[in-house]
Amino acid sequence: MNLFKDMNKAEATFALAEIASALLPLTKAELYSPISKILEKNGVGFSVKDWIAGLFQSEDKDKRIIQEFGSDFSEARDFGIDICIEAAKEKFSPEVIQHWADMSSDEHERICRMYAADVADAFELKAYKGILFEEMDGFTLGTNNGDGFIHLNFKMLSAMETPLKLVDTITHELRHQYQSECVQRLHDVSEEVIKEWTKGYEIYTTDQPWAYDPWGYQYNPLEIDARYAGESVIRGMTKDFINENIHAWNGNNK
Repeated sequence: MNLFKDMNKAEATFALAEIASALLPLTKAELYSPISKILEKNGVGFSVKDWIAGLFQSEDKDKRIIQEFGSDFSEARDFGIDICIEAAKEKFSPEVIQHWADMSSDEHERICRMYAADVADAFELKAYKGILFEEMDGFTLGTNNGDGFIHLNFKMLSAMETPLKLVDTITHELRHQYQSECVQRLHDVSEEVIKEWTKGYEIYTTDQPWAYDPWGYQYNPLEIDARYAGESVIRGMTKDFINENIHAWNGNNK
């Protein structure tokens, strides 16, 4: 029976990660055992097919995962988000978005730096130093090394790139800075959050196939939290004006 036949690639990857998280105590050697024996050994007494199907009831996978981490994570995940949303609405107003393609790269960069400063204030960052736009491979939008800088792909300043990707990426990377500072105990967060994020740094990697290291990158607690931050800001800044402005914007750009 193919449990993943009705899933797309992303959904199947998510399902595999969920299965792996339920089988955390296994050694690498045991991972090669037949799934039925693994489930039996770990006392998993439910229908795997039904369980996997239930994973996709929610439209927001990252939000569901964070909620399952507990109330401490639910509280920490929303810190600063509302302020970031208001800053995004101000710096990336409907007018700015509408005329983005007509603006210069210098203007794009200026707006990004202003928004990033607001996000740093929202997260109450202790060591924010600014943005460094750099040449990166086509798949990397940005990085954060915990040194106070966020490093962004300069190609995102292109007139043909959506400004929403910049909002998302800036928020995402500065959220990583906040995580780094929390692990250094520079912010008042719970021990549970510090523990999870510390472990996230310890296992963070993109070197292995996800089947062998499902928490290494995409489903690492650090990435789940950072994605939630960036995407929450996009949702928040969009919902209040999209119905009023999207039709006008499209009409002016046909």
